[in-house]
Amino acid sequence: MEVLQLDTLSGWSWIRNGFELFRKSPMVWSALLFTYLLISFSLYLFLPLIGLILFYLVDPLFVAGFMLGCKALESGQKLEIAHLFSAFKHNASRLVTLGGINLVGRIIIFGAISLFFVNSGYDIYLDKIEQGNFMWLFSSGMELKILVWLFALAAVMLPLYMAYWFSPALVEFDEIEPFDAIRLSFKGCVRNAKAFLFYTLTFFLVMIAFFLAVSIIGAALGLMTMLLGNGVIMKIVIGYIGLTLALLCWVGVQVLIATSQYMSYRAIFRTPEESDGLMAL
Repeated sequence: MEVLQLDTLSGWSWIRNGFELFRKSPMVWSALLFTYLLISFSLYLFLPLIGLILFYLVDPLFVAGFMLGCKALESGQKLEIAHLFSAFKHNASRLVTLGGINLVGRIIIFGAISLFFVNSGYDIYLDKIEQGNFMWLFSSGMELKILVWLFALAAVMLPLYMAYWFSPALVEFDEIEPFDAIRLSFKGCVRNAKAFLFYTLTFFLVMIAFFLAVSIIGAALGLMTMLLGNGVIMKIVIGYIGLTLALLCWVGVQVLIATSQYMSYRAIFRTPEESDGLMAL
């Protein structure tokens, strides 16, 4: 399979075209996302450790389900909640294997990080967190240490995310074996590093714009509360409106991640003619 190298601004087209997919069926996308979250949280709550393992094993099937939903909309078909479970009927064993590889990778990474914490004496901070003591966060120089930890974690996790980003779509749509899909996914991300950097920065700005808009609306609602009175019912209604807007904003961002992920796959892992046609949309 040919892995295309796109220009930097391609990252914006993934977001733009992904938003077009979301705009075609926002209510079904929202229902689909909430179904996914309900299943995920149920696994966490009712099967704490086993549920977490199961989640990572089956997560590629759900990701592939989101991708299948994107493909359906792109081809003019109707998006349905059933798309979330479509991958369970096709390439399920390969996708579960992919989830297992992702799980093992996370265990190795977090195991190495935990070992580093213990050997470096940083585990005392974890003990303080367990005891509910967070004052150490404000001690001199601690901000720099926290930033170093976060950047180190991001640097270690980045290759895993790159290897996983396209893998479910490659397995589902192109019948590629899990390890080959991981290799191609990583290759696609590396070859389009500039486009992904632009995509990440642009997506971050889009998120800021979304939440800034919600904050402004929230401030306006708060002003309305002051002007219209301090009644309990009024506060509840306005609070409910603000919470609903924030939730809708969050749903939009989460779905946009999935749809733009699909569009990046379509652009990179196709012939140059198909990619040029997609960019022209």
